[in-house]
Amino acid sequence: MTNTKLEETLGRLSVLKWFPTNPYAITAIGEILRELCPTDGDATDLAREVLKSFDEWCGPQSLRKARAVILEAKLAKENERKLQAAYVVAGADRKEHEATCPGYLVELDSEARTVSVLPCRAGFGATDIKIWHWLRCRKGDVISPRLLREVLEAELAKRPGWVSLDTHYARLVCEGKQRLDTQKIGVMNPAGGLSVPAVFIPPMATPEDTGQGRTDHDGTNK
Repeated sequence: MTNTKLEETLGRLSVLKWFPTNPYAITAIGEILRELCPTDGDATDLAREVLKSFDEWCGPQSLRKARAVILEAKLAKENERKLQAAYVVAGADRKEHEATCPGYLVELDSEARTVSVLPCRAGFGATDIKIWHWLRCRKGDVISPRLLREVLEAELAKRPGWVSLDTHYARLVCEGKQRLDTQKIGVMNPAGGLSVPAVFIPPMATPEDTGQGRTDHDGTNK
């Protein structure tokens, strides 16, 4: 910032109530202004923001607060500019992708021998932007469930012995349930067979066991 601009900025700030008149205080304020405002344009913006936000001189803190507001607004504007530029690039990339995309993805797992057909959810954009809403492949949004089933059936027909991913998971769940039921019914014995826990059923008591109705040799009941 030039000396001329510094004198102008100090003069504009002097309209605030309680602005210092002490030469040493004014010199200290000038040093803060040079620190906060590298250019004449920065000084103009700072003086404008201070006069807009304050009616009274609140000390050097008012200068720093005003400068922070200015920098935040500039950063938001720059981010918005980058965002719009990124949308232009991402939009072009998405358009190029959609030109050849069938609207779905076929995923194969040779180890599990499974086939999965999913709507395309390809995303386009830049991850280095603070606020970003991904552009997605629009063909995946409009593809019908019927077409997905037809593609899945066609893929399975090419691969005998393979199953859909949903069927694979359903089998795993069923097998897990069967193992759990087996553990509830019994435990494996050392020979490898299945041993069902024995249930003790007490025998029915007879009159002789309880002593009721028994007659001794002397004719008396016990």
